[in-house]
Amino acid sequence: MENKRNYGIDTLRIVSMLLIMIMHSYTYGGIISNTEFMSTNFLVAHLIKAFCLVSVNCYAMITGYVCYKIIFRMSRLINLWLQVVYYTVLITVIVYAVYPDFVGLKQFVFMIIPVSSFQYWYFTQYFALFFSIPLLNKIIEIIDIDNFKKVVIVFGIILSVIPTVVDIDLFFTNNGCSFIWVMYMYMIGAYIKRCDIVKSRSKCILNYIVFSLISFAIKIIFCYLNGNIDGGNIWFIYTSPFVVFASIYLLLYFKQLKINRIKIITFFAEGSFSVYLIHVHPLIWQNFWKNSFVNLLRLNTIELLFVDLIIVAVIFILLDALDWWRRFLFKIINIKRIISRVENMVNIAFNSICRTIKL
Repeated sequence: MENKRNYGIDTLRIVSMLLIMIMHSYTYGGIISNTEFMSTNFLVAHLIKAFCLVSVNCYAMITGYVCYKIIFRMSRLINLWLQVVYYTVLITVIVYAVYPDFVGLKQFVFMIIPVSSFQYWYFTQYFALFFSIPLLNKIIEIIDIDNFKKVVIVFGIILSVIPTVVDIDLFFTNNGCSFIWVMYMYMIGAYIKRCDIVKSRSKCILNYIVFSLISFAIKIIFCYLNGNIDGGNIWFIYTSPFVVFASIYLLLYFKQLKINRIKIITFFAEGSFSVYLIHVHPLIWQNFWKNSFVNLLRLNTIELLFVDLIIVAVIFILLDALDWWRRFLFKIINIKRIISRVENMVNIAFNSICRTIKL
């Protein structure tokens, strides 16, 4: 088991966040909802989304791949929480200064309680996952590989296959935006890391393409049969079996990439989560991102694809570069020492509570 940093996984962080942003441009950005039903733009937009659906699953699998075998430290969560609060406060204050009508008392309260206010669904689920990681890692370490494989398969059937086939969210995965789904993706990532699964890179990328195309085909067939855009939605979400398989093969492809340490990859990988925090912040999401890509529909299909990709790439680079200032500021104020002190205080408080209730 290698402990050195895998720059292929870092590259997947970047790619996943780019895919998330592209998907957001087509969905919440208004492209898909404003295309003519079954037009060329409609089909191409859904095709692009099909290839982007793996993004959130991959991001969660990366957590399992990276965090399996690590030492549990509260400082990791504290650092992430401070990163989230930094952006919720900064964005709220800036938007209030420029567009005061956009910000009310609720937004000022929510900016300091990002978890309970559900400002970011992924961070809220990750917050719960974080406290499960020591238990999950212990179970994964103890269980033999054959039984671990059975667990992964059984959970896949329960959480993905059955709900998709019967078209009912039986186990409250909330289309993949839930703690239980993020935890399952963690398990898959950890399974891939523990078993050190190796597949032909060409077959991995081919399978990613094939499973994504299957998701697209099923979605379009159901749309055609139902006569509306909502047909086949259950097959076109994070929990769809074909999306899960596509996500797994994309992770397998990037984990095997032999990339030497490249500073630019490390730079953009470290800032990728901040790109998410900035562009889906509720004030940005509702007032600036919503339907902001609709005008691209004036272009022909090829131009739309190219211009959308360029816009998303530029936004990604700018937001990632902006995060450099946050990292620089944290370094200047010696945030690690502050986090260490907070971690000690939390541990003392937790130990005190455990003694009090005799655990």
